[in-house]
Amino acid sequence: MAKVLGLVALLFFSFAALSHSGSGQYFLELKASNKYERSEIANSGFAIEEFHENHVVVTGSEQDKAFFKAKGQLLSFSHNHVSAFSFPPKDSEYHDHLQILAALDQLQQTYPDLVQVTAIGMSVEGRIIPVATLTVNPETHLEKPGVVFMGAHHAREHLSAEVPLRHLMKFCELYSEGDERVKRLL
Repeated sequence: MAKVLGLVALLFFSFAALSHSGSGQYFLELKASNKYERSEIANSGFAIEEFHENHVVVTGSEQDKAFFKAKGQLLSFSHNHVSAFSFPPKDSEYHDHLQILAALDQLQQTYPDLVQVTAIGMSVEGRIIPVATLTVNPETHLEKPGVVFMGAHHAREHLSAEVPLRHLMKFCELYSEGDERVKRLL
């Protein structure tokens, strides 16, 4: 059994696991004013990231951009799509990306000797991809066995972000209460 819970990795990719720099990937806003037009786009193999009354947003390449432009469907394109990334009201009990970052920041402030939060890069949407490390010995934690919890690496899976975040919160809480099992792990 592992003696150290060395790393809690929270990978928060949003909607697409694409590399931002030099990827040639775009957010394409396409005309689609009804379910038939949206279905045609989805059935072509594109994941619809957002849908609105008269258009949808998909990710695509330079070639895809040219294809939709030729069809007269391309409304706009960008490398960084700015939109309301919070969840719909029915999913408000889950943490969205900004709330996760705030929760990680709060954990780091509350437990500065236990939690270190860093970024390992940016998502295609320009979001920070954080990693939270939970250890009592930051200098040597990589030399010991550890556990990695990953979340939010698939689109629209809100619960996948909650599991690692709540594990991290619970371990911090138990450690601060003097739980012997958690102390042994760390």
